[in-house]
Amino acid sequence: MIMPDMNGPETYKAMREIQPSIRVLFCTGYTMDGNAQEIFERSCSGIIQKPFDAATLSAMLGKILGVAPFVARAANMSAE
Repeated sequence: MIMPDMNGPETYKAMREIQPSIRVLFCTGYTMDGNAQEIFERSCSGIIQKPFDAATLSAMLGKILGVAPFVARAANMSAE
């Protein structure tokens, strides 16, 4: 799916104008090159490349939010 009116970096910029401390995980199927790579590295919380699995997504979200990944927590809870 491609967004119709704004691309990812433009959307992120608009979101930062509303909430400067927002944490964003960019998810893309495109290769990271040129200006997009520089924008992502400079300002976003994380990037995840498609395809990805639930464990990878959970780990990235945990890193951004500063919590243990949900998949790991769920595994620990079921072991107790």
